[in-house]
Amino acid sequence: MRQPVRNLRVELLGPVRAWQGDEELDLGSARRRAVFAMLAMRAGRTVSRHELIAGVWGEDAPATVEGSLYTYVSGLRRALDPARTLWSGGDVLVSVGAGYSLRVEPDAVDVRVFAELRATAAGHSGNGDFRAAADCLTSALELWRGDALSGLAGPFADSTSTQLAELRVATREQRAEANLALGEQADAGDIVAELTGLVGAHPLREGLRGLLMLALHRSGRSADAMDSYRAAHRLMVEELGIEPGPALRQLHDKILANDPSLELSPRPVVRAQAPIVACPVPPAPSSFVGRETELAVLDTRLRACGSRASPASASPDWSPPHCPLWTPRPRRCCGAPPTS
Repeated sequence: MRQPVRNLRVELLGPVRAWQGDEELDLGSARRRAVFAMLAMRAGRTVSRHELIAGVWGEDAPATVEGSLYTYVSGLRRALDPARTLWSGGDVLVSVGAGYSLRVEPDAVDVRVFAELRATAAGHSGNGDFRAAADCLTSALELWRGDALSGLAGPFADSTSTQLAELRVATREQRAEANLALGEQADAGDIVAELTGLVGAHPLREGLRGLLMLALHRSGRSADAMDSYRAAHRLMVEELGIEPGPALRQLHDKILANDPSLELSPRPVVRAQAPIVACPVPPAPSSFVGRETELAVLDTRLRACGSRASPASASPDWSPPHCPLWTPRPRRCCGAPPTS
């Protein structure tokens, strides 16, 4: 199997372009670029000639479409791999059975990088690392240079550009959500400004509307949040004949009641557990064990001594009772012989 060609970069998130290092390649006419875009979107996989014809020409394909496709593929091969020979077929755009495959590195196509960054951001959000998630989403959005596949026509370009545009808006919404979760670490004014623009461009997206209302409320602008809800309610009733969904209505009620659950909860402080240090000295025994015979003798002799007042209740000149078991012992220093 031929290996992917290195140093080739493909840009689809905007005008369709290809680069070999720092040199932009000439991809030709709009229809030839449409063929290239379809191959690049499925880079590494085989796209049949039938799929290419249906995706680029659709139902308006002429009778000579097979020859046109062959011409476009030949032109793309010359642009992508100018060093190839006439009979080699090239190493970038290769024939596979009844179709073609574009062999490039996995990170050479900006659409793939965009998808990978979004997946990474989702993992960070799931772990509560909203700063890393916001950074990944920002990097993903920076890949865009305009409308995806701009300037191209055909069924494939139309449907794919619509799907990518939706993903772009969803990514901006996810970034705003991650920034909101950061609280004081993010600029509230920037979040409100971005969401205001997004809601203006997509006024019927309830998710964006809810984020804007929440951002306004947390910025001390609860009245503006209520105005935004009323505008959404009026627009949805007039345009769609329906009221806002339950999630947006519930958010409205919570903002109206100044529900404390809308504020950011402080993150739990994880305190380090004190290390457990093993004590080399064994603990004192709780009771005297064993030596039952000796204990019995001691009990008998103690009973024979009788009872006297305890030192706690005795006078200062108290002296110990006469008991054969009690014998004053002289003090001695460690290692010194006892004094006589």
